[in-house]
Amino acid sequence: MKHEGYLDSTIRASVKALRAVGRRCNLLDPDLFKDYIAVAEISENRKDHVLDDVRRFYSWLGVEFQRPRSRRVEKLPFIPTEAEVDALASAVGPKLSAYMRLVKETGARAGEIWQMQWTDIDPNTSTVNISPEKGSRPRRPKISGNTMASVFALPRDSSFVFHRADADPEISYQHFFRN
Repeated sequence: MKHEGYLDSTIRASVKALRAVGRRCNLLDPDLFKDYIAVAEISENRKDHVLDDVRRFYSWLGVEFQRPRSRRVEKLPFIPTEAEVDALASAVGPKLSAYMRLVKETGARAGEIWQMQWTDIDPNTSTVNISPEKGSRPRRPKISGNTMASVFALPRDSSFVFHRADADPEISYQHFFRN
């Protein structure tokens, strides 16, 4: 998958899904897998993702596989109110609070904020430079004074705002969210 341009996080999720399915049925037999997936008690969206992962796996093995039909179900996401986000941000530590405030005010993806460097923050204009991720565009949104103050209250022990430069950003990103 790496050679096909997939991100490490996508590869990890696919491997995790394949291992979970492999514990429940013999993945090396496409017919047994189809029998399993037909009766598996998982959501239609999850089933669709698993079918994509298994299709790539069989393609890699050189095994012929006719993907069963599945359908994605569009659901509206849960979007907390601004008051709920502010209450949560005030209840966590300073690093996570600054992180959450930036995500809320800029609308940036979590990974875009994670890769933010101190040089991306302009205190004179109260703006931050967002480097794009997953095909989005670079942008420079304004942020509030409270958010600017919470970011500048963080220690400057690295060129990055939220992680050390000498740490693997993918591993530290996973660690940050797990904790």
